[in-house]
Amino acid sequence: MKKGIICGLTNTTADFETECETFSIDEDALETTENKIRQDIFDFIKEHFITLQTTKENYKWLYYKVATPKYKTVAQTHGLSFKEFNNDGGIVGLSFATIIAVLFCFMSVKESWQVLLWIFALLSAIIFFTYSLFKLFYGKQKVLLKTTSEGLYYNDQLYYWSDINDFCLMNRSTEKHQDIKVVIGTICNGIVAINLKKIDIKEAEIIEILNLNIAQHYNILGKKRGAMIVSE
Repeated sequence: MKKGIICGLTNTTADFETECETFSIDEDALETTENKIRQDIFDFIKEHFITLQTTKENYKWLYYKVATPKYKTVAQTHGLSFKEFNNDGGIVGLSFATIIAVLFCFMSVKESWQVLLWIFALLSAIIFFTYSLFKLFYGKQKVLLKTTSEGLYYNDQLYYWSDINDFCLMNRSTEKHQDIKVVIGTICNGIVAINLKKIDIKEAEIIEILNLNIAQHYNILGKKRGAMIVSE
């Protein structure tokens, strides 16, 4: 059985079906939990991902406002599936360029053994191109991230919305290298790092999904998030 915000704060097992009638919010305890989880996220990032090139602009924390929102309601963020990023289009282009290069090489072929080598290279390039083309249109990409009304599935592991307390999206991409991760802080499952480079999802989408669902559970508690305290 999973613990959410309420049972995570009281450190007890639920003894009710849908609603705890005797629960009252301990504002101090909840704020302490919020600050601790954000601090844990910050410490996790410092330990695993910090580089000299990372600046404050690289971070997008909870309730960061995206420029053009895609989802208007929490319900719209449920039932979504995001597959493994498909880079087969680039491989198809590379394999086609290889065929062209091999064809141009024919002009420098003089000996019979060179002709045989050229034919072998051309056939290999054509086979590789055909395979990459087939994979592009018919290959099945694995679903890495999906959402339900219960929570967020990442690599087949469910993280309940009521358990997710905070997050930080970190973008350390350069012109030659893409590196985007979202680090999620949970009450019961600790820190979870999701590598967005491998998932076909935009930064704004994951930010909106997390914002709306975290806000929903705080609305249920009748409390708004306060200012976070993070020490460097």
